[in-house]
Amino acid sequence: TDLVDDVIFLNQLEFEPMECELEMINLAELMADITSKASAAETPHEIRVDISPTCSQIVSDRRLLSKILINLLSNAIKFSEPETTIEIQVSGTDKQVVCTVSDTGIGIPPQDINRVCESFYRASNADNIQGVGLGLAIAQKCTELLQGRLDISSTLGSGTSVTLSIDAN
Repeated sequence: TDLVDDVIFLNQLEFEPMECELEMINLAELMADITSKASAAETPHEIRVDISPTCSQIVSDRRLLSKILINLLSNAIKFSEPETTIEIQVSGTDKQVVCTVSDTGIGIPPQDINRVCESFYRASNADNIQGVGLGLAIAQKCTELLQGRLDISSTLGSGTSVTLSIDAN
């Protein structure tokens, strides 16, 4: 069901005009909701969230922002060993919010880093891990709709950090 939902959502993002529905979002509440969903999936990971008080609330599209963060957290969990820590750090100003999701997982090979946001593309070291290559594609499309930026840095065998930068108002 999740796969079908992701394909439909990605199709909507790519082929149907979508308007952002801006609203005031409390980032602590949003992060609590997202991490509780990950915990409900019984993931054996510790998820640490650090939100700077300078960016506790932003004006953005809740649905798009949630999709981005859920996909980034899901990937961090999926590509990390059980019992490891996933860190989410949110900082910024009243003009821009920067959210980084970091793990200590398998990392992304350098030759794949520029393609992992393409639909159905999977890194060459992800063969034994369940997935079809839609999470980062959806995150990238949602980020573009929010007129933001998604940056990925990774060290093979040591982990990945994905940083989302968006306007806060």
